[in-house]
Amino acid sequence: IRIDASFCAIDSCTTKRKQTIFTRKGGDFSLSSQSQAYLLEGRVAVVTGSFQGIRKAVAIGLSQAGATVLVTGTNLERSKKVSEEVDQLTGRETDYFIGDLSKDENVIHMVEEPIHKWDKIESLVNNAG
Repeated sequence: IRIDASFCAIDSCTTKRKQTIFTRKGGDFSLSSQSQAYLLEGRVAVVTGSFQGIRKAVAIGLSQAGATVLVTGTNLERSKKVSEEVDQLTGRETDYFIGDLSKDENVIHMVEEPIHKWDKIESLVNNAG
């Protein structure tokens, strides 16, 4: 099954536009392009509400494309499981944050965590709510 969700990224080395399409096989999402592993190398992405479905696929896809990913959610077990799954599938560093992002103090902590750990945030995929 091909999912309509896609994103394009610019390869800063060659400035060629690459399109990445998520595909679904047996309930799992993955990137269909084999040349995407370096596009987001060294970048840090935060994916909110990333515990299932297309949100989880985005977290996996960003990691497959080279990003370090912080997954967020309100459920400790599910968020931790997604973080571990992303790490196992891609071999890239990932972490998780637990908090209700409708509360300002949690948003502040969510931003501070990756900045403290990785010195930056370069991408935000806002799927909370």
